[in-house]
Amino acid sequence: MGKKTWADDDLATLMHLRDVERLDWDGIAARIGNGKTAAACAARYDYEGVREIRSRVSQAAPPPRARPSAKALAERDARLAGYERRNQTQTFFGDPPVGFSAADQGRGR
Repeated sequence: MGKKTWADDDLATLMHLRDVERLDWDGIAARIGNGKTAAACAARYDYEGVREIRSRVSQAAPPPRARPSAKALAERDARLAGYERRNQTQTFFGDPPVGFSAADQGRGR
């Protein structure tokens, strides 16, 4: 059994019967005819729906880019400067920069 292509009018009928008349897949297959099965109608309906959603998503405007606050940038710069002041042991063991460990923050540094 070979693949049967969907004509534009068959697709329009499929969408109308499912979206407007709310028929089940067996009823839609009977109305469309052309040897289309209920499973073929359901699969094509799902395919067309996904294709429409992808089309809408691709046409949507991209989301605005997030910008870090000035406070976050200042904290990043302070943390990076702290990494430069670590000794070899602190670097080897992955210790946080001075003033950024839990113990340092508990002491109020």
